[in-house]
Amino acid sequence: MAPTTAYDTFLDKQIKNGKPRIAVEEATAIRELFKGIETPQQAAVRYTSVVTSATKRKDVEANLKGIWLLMENLGARFPEHHDKLTSLMQAIIALPDMMLGSERIIQWSELPFMKEMWADEGWDNPPTDRINRAAFEAMLYSKDILITSYNGYEILAETFEYSPSSSSQLDSESSKKLDVDIQRAERWIANAGEKLFGCTDFYENSRFERVPGLFKGPKGFNRKRWAFWKQRAEEMSSWRELKSESRDACSRIGEAMEKIEGEVW
Repeated sequence: MAPTTAYDTFLDKQIKNGKPRIAVEEATAIRELFKGIETPQQAAVRYTSVVTSATKRKDVEANLKGIWLLMENLGARFPEHHDKLTSLMQAIIALPDMMLGSERIIQWSELPFMKEMWADEGWDNPPTDRINRAAFEAMLYSKDILITSYNGYEILAETFEYSPSSSSQLDSESSKKLDVDIQRAERWIANAGEKLFGCTDFYENSRFERVPGLFKGPKGFNRKRWAFWKQRAEEMSSWRELKSESRDACSRIGEAMEKIEGEVW
């Protein structure tokens, strides 16, 4: 008998008393995908079967929300499987539209309800879940799935513009918050930094208008803002009030941003 994995335990709990409870087929799709038994395309058909087998619109919508919530929870808990979850999302987008009678009610490429389901950042979630979710979102963004550059800009701004200006201003609470924010920022730079830096989408760049913060330059995303974030990361790498993992992460962020600049410019 194969040993029980952490995701087996999680999925079993979701089947028995999850909110909402998930169908066996959803759980089976994830198990088979993670174990390499099913391809992403096969898993996509099985994973969405709870939606495509529904015969009423309200059930279709409820089940859609359920599979997106499960996807979010999986991304937050199992970062070692982000690659497979991203491949699953790519396969779901490629599924044929769903018809209910003569009406097309799902265009999978649009990922209906998913943006609304993921709008809540989940501030009350455990720090590790929030860090893993940021990594998953960045990976999805790198593959042009759902997430926009705005998500990454927000996290980088929160970390480097809306944190204390010097280490002397840190207290226990702000240190804990900054430790988490730095880890989230690193995941975005590692998984999608080059794409963020090269984003030329005028709408995405201009709607990012966080003010006022430590950055005193022009609104929106721009190269001056990127340089400011890099400078702040380099400064924070020497803040002894932060955890060593956070200081190391700041060093990696600064190095990665420097490398991206050299490759893109």
